[in-house]
Amino acid sequence: MIPIQEVDVHTDAKVSFRMHLVRPGSDGPFFTQIFVNDAQFEIPFSSSVQFHQQFDTAKEAFNHGLSWVRKYCVVHSYNISCINNPCNCELLRKPDQESVANQLGIYSPVQVNGA
Repeated sequence: MIPIQEVDVHTDAKVSFRMHLVRPGSDGPFFTQIFVNDAQFEIPFSSSVQFHQQFDTAKEAFNHGLSWVRKYCVVHSYNISCINNPCNCELLRKPDQESVANQLGIYSPVQVNGA
């Protein structure tokens, strides 16, 4: 089974992001991908964003993905309201996610399983 950590990023608008941190091999690199659901547009927008970079750690992959989400939110004037790991933290622990978020200027709560 390929280890995947799902991270949901919610905003104060009708916009959500589902980030996947993926490690295809037991000792290989990490990848990240993001699914965007933006209902703020006249015709709701949904898309998948694939990054072709490889990362040595899950933290680097998370940083890259969350940085992209933050930039998207800044461009569209959305505020990140919550980061949630709905299926635990298989690859990157909550304190590490909080650290990355804070470094990016995101001070929203990081949750695991909605709590």
